[in-house]
Amino acid sequence: MEFIHPEEIIKELNLKPGIKIADFGSGSGVFTILLAKAIAPEGKIYALDVLKETLDVIQTKAKSEGLFNVETIWANLEAKGGSKLPDDSQDLVMIANVLFQSTMKSNILSEAKRILSPAGKLAVIDWRPDAKGVGPEEGYRLSPQECVKIASELGFKLDKEFVAGAYHWGLILTK
Repeated sequence: MEFIHPEEIIKELNLKPGIKIADFGSGSGVFTILLAKAIAPEGKIYALDVLKETLDVIQTKAKSEGLFNVETIWANLEAKGGSKLPDDSQDLVMIANVLFQSTMKSNILSEAKRILSPAGKLAVIDWRPDAKGVGPEEGYRLSPQECVKIASELGFKLDKEFVAGAYHWGLILTK
């Protein structure tokens, strides 16, 4: 099994062209670009990150690949309304390798819930607590069960759990 396999993760999401997606903590844009291709040409993806320089990298990648359905937003996802996106406006929120970095996981998931449409889905990918030798220190990782607990307290329901790579777990939750 590979370290992390973004293409396989995208398949797990069962995407349809034309949907709207918010990629929380988009980083260098690995998922943003793959998601943009999967929902093109009518779909729209918003890449959100607190680091402005990563958003510039994503815009450059999108343009070089001829993708015009990518919009970047500088955002503090731990703040209420921090995504700057309207309520109930997104079909999918992707949160990959982000929650382990935050002490305010519930705030991030609350912001995802706010912007998800009533039938929207939340995809969370993060580091397995038992994965050794790579990734964040053990104290920063959370298990899928911990994520489901926090999400269920906000009203999310678990739809599916899947293996996202040798060192990662994946969840799909519904609003």
